[in-house]
Amino acid sequence: MTYDISIKADHSCSRTTEQQSLIRFLTDVVGLLPDSENHFRIVDHSGLNYGDVDLSATRQEETPHAINCIQVHIRMPTRLKGGLRS
Repeated sequence: MTYDISIKADHSCSRTTEQQSLIRFLTDVVGLLPDSENHFRIVDHSGLNYGDVDLSATRQEETPHAINCIQVHIRMPTRLKGGLRS
């Protein structure tokens, strides 16, 4: 089971931010680990993966390196014999 959240300025994704400045900001957030140019993993202090963050450009025609939507996918960890699994 996941919770999916989209973060955007409005329904039409009319505002953008520069990709590299957003990546620099998110890299400083505790618990977010970058694993590609537009993707971060959400981890706890032990390294357990709880979800991911995708940086999106829903309208590419404006600026090639602009982001206008952040999608967050939070997985609910499941308890298995011997511990948690995400």
